[in-house]
Amino acid sequence: NPKIMYDVQRSSSGPTVNTYFYSVDGGTNWKTTGLSTLTNTVVIPTTGFLTQDVTITDPLANNNPNFKFKILFSVAAKGAGNNRIDNFSVEGDPMPIGPPSYTIGQINTTNPTTGVADSVNGHYTISGLVYGFNQNATGTQFLLRDNTGGITISQSTKNFGYTVSEGDSIVVPGIVQTYRGLVEFTPDTILLISSGKTIKTPTLVSTLGNTNENDLVKLNNLMFYTTPSGANWPIATTDILCHTQGLTDTIIVHVLATSALAGRPLPSYTLFNVAGMVQQLSTSTSAPYANNGYEILPRTASDVISGIAPPDALTSVSATPSLNSLTISWTKPNTYNNSTLTTLVFLKTGSAIMQGTPNMNPTGYTANTALGLGTAFQNDANAKCILNSDSSSVTVTGLLQATTYYALIYSVRLGDSVYSTSTTSSFTTTNNFPNAITGLTVSGTTSTSAKIAWAKPAGYDNAFHSILVFVKATSAVTVGTPNKGVSSYTANTAFGSGTPYQNDANAFSVYTGDSSSVTVSNLVQGTTYNVLVWVVRNSDSMYAATSTIASGNALPPPPTTKLIHYWNFNTLANTYTASTVANSFRNIGVTADFSVLDTAKAKIYYRTFTGVSDAYLGFFDNVAGDTMNARMSSPAGLGFRARNPSDSMQLMFYIPTQHYKNIKVSYACEKSSIASGQYQQNFDYSLDAGKTWKTSGLNITFDSTIGVAYTPVYLSFPNDTLTGNNPNLILRVKFVAGPIGIGSPTGLSGNNRFDNVVVEGDTTTATPQALVGSTGIASVTNSNGEYLMYPNPSKGDLYISSKTIEIKHVLILNLTGKVVFDFTDNAKEIKMDISNLSQGLYFVRVIENEAVSTMKLIKN
Repeated sequence: NPKIMYDVQRSSSGPTVNTYFYSVDGGTNWKTTGLSTLTNTVVIPTTGFLTQDVTITDPLANNNPNFKFKILFSVAAKGAGNNRIDNFSVEGDPMPIGPPSYTIGQINTTNPTTGVADSVNGHYTISGLVYGFNQNATGTQFLLRDNTGGITISQSTKNFGYTVSEGDSIVVPGIVQTYRGLVEFTPDTILLISSGKTIKTPTLVSTLGNTNENDLVKLNNLMFYTTPSGANWPIATTDILCHTQGLTDTIIVHVLATSALAGRPLPSYTLFNVAGMVQQLSTSTSAPYANNGYEILPRTASDVISGIAPPDALTSVSATPSLNSLTISWTKPNTYNNSTLTTLVFLKTGSAIMQGTPNMNPTGYTANTALGLGTAFQNDANAKCILNSDSSSVTVTGLLQATTYYALIYSVRLGDSVYSTSTTSSFTTTNNFPNAITGLTVSGTTSTSAKIAWAKPAGYDNAFHSILVFVKATSAVTVGTPNKGVSSYTANTAFGSGTPYQNDANAFSVYTGDSSSVTVSNLVQGTTYNVLVWVVRNSDSMYAATSTIASGNALPPPPTTKLIHYWNFNTLANTYTASTVANSFRNIGVTADFSVLDTAKAKIYYRTFTGVSDAYLGFFDNVAGDTMNARMSSPAGLGFRARNPSDSMQLMFYIPTQHYKNIKVSYACEKSSIASGQYQQNFDYSLDAGKTWKTSGLNITFDSTIGVAYTPVYLSFPNDTLTGNNPNLILRVKFVAGPIGIGSPTGLSGNNRFDNVVVEGDTTTATPQALVGSTGIASVTNSNGEYLMYPNPSKGDLYISSKTIEIKHVLILNLTGKVVFDFTDNAKEIKMDISNLSQGLYFVRVIENEAVSTMKLIKN
């Protein structure tokens, strides 16, 4: 009889109502039905505290370790007001403390020798769902189960005011007992929690025993040992003896007078299925109890239904294929009875077997393991019977290689020709007819050797096949129609030393075996070698339908990587500040200390991004250098530091690569301190002098490993061959601030420092790519109006006037697109001497901040 009491008041804007709930299951479900009051009104401070009194009348709240009480406050303005609670108490009347709670599975185990419950005479509290009906007219007896097991509740003279109803959820304190092998539980009382719960589905079993005692089970296909007299089940409590269909077991069906089955009609069919509760009444009246006397107790007439059910299907079908046969196996269910059932297996090629609804007596099928000789399946004339027995496997012969066969398998009851659910599968025989290899390649490994590689075909078997490889210099191998045995060839990986191919005396055997590659030596660099590969069946020298051919060369001498451009910065001016930015790195750039391209404009610029105000302009100055990544024996000397704010700047490497490929860029880099300087460098590049930018060809797109000591950075373009032989190539570095504590979050402190910028590549004789836009008259556009060029025509001096002091790259091209004049300046008015140009029409291209303008020029 728990009672809740507390004092409460509220602030002027606090919740005005308290609503009550309680739980008897630890908070899983909440109730209000047993409360003396459901709500109360909370007073404001001017009237003081008000005492609330709530009594719980629900008996399940008594003696309950899982009891909980909940107050729900009415809605007040969010963040405003409060309720104030004091002197909260719980009171109640004392009652005896119940026994400890256990699951049924913890107390229902038995001693295997004596049959006595392990927990006999133990006093416990259990809970679960009620199964069946009251089996004792003068007291209480029924099955109780939880998710760990079951136990029989039995009290011979009391019912505690409880009416047994299947699906009830109850709590029962009591004592564990054993009666003739059956584990029982004698209750102190029975407490109803709820009703209408869903019980388990009966478990299908084939026999009764200790493993399913106190469980709800189902037995299929029983028949009466002695049919009860009359048309109905007996009204008095009676044991009815039944047999399983195969007469393999005797089953006791215990019909109780208190069950809803008593007096109902007997089944009108020979075979029937029975569901019910399993109990034991051992023939021993005292321990040790014999392990017998198990019986099933049906509950209602619906627990007895027709037993004419199909046999259980066969499972786990598999096959071991060979060239002309299949060994098919399967698993029979544990309900399979050799005396009452047979297994039928049918096989067909071309398509799956049409099943229909078979009903032909299995005695009408004659099986033959040579496919095609057995009886045809009643619903598909092309499917032939290969087995009619109780076996779990069959080997069928007379099959074709590399052919798919479809199997249909049934378990059939002999007495009534009832078929199980079908089991189907398909299998493919093997094939050792030689197929051609694929993926043949010839790759130089040295200047005198090459590797020949291939993929073996599907179905290749090392035990039956061999691969023959022949090599011939200069011209293709004469293939012909070979038939010479594998043993006739002696292979030698030194070209020219193996046995000649039967159809071409200049093609030599270099490999015979089962591998997927061979390296051939004794080659001449620059000579083309032609390869012929056959797959052969060893037993009869059967060659594959087709050969496989390819050609290749030994490797040329390894390429020599050469230095194209190099900046060591050792002559870099002392300081470039914001006040001298017009002459700074951004506008004039730093020319390479070394370049093999005399006419190239190899420079490094430090510029703001387009559209960024000069208020955010970073600058640079020199700093102590290093020898890391140095070339040409350069001393440590100087490096340069990109001063902040560098996150609004871009470091641009103008690196033309005419006559070079496989371009690589490297440099040494450090930052000023661990907590300043930019945290990460992002990379992209342009193939068209800055018109467009990309990252897809780079080996890396960022580097966040810059430390406080010089470390190397290596960049290359393995996925973009257009970076080679390109007069328009620009590599760009953009700076990214790191999170607080890792790098400068604003880019306004610290700096990044660079030294020994190197551009390298392999030489190439290919024609260089054209300068951006220099593809002839058809690509020339008019001036965009940003520049004024005069005089035009001109004999000698030529002026270009603009509105900015930005760096301008001026190119003059002839009608074929060749650059004949190259000039760079940052003045608003640029003066150039073109007196050395021949008379004629030219195009003047001005490149400024990645924008290009083109104008026509006439030279007199």
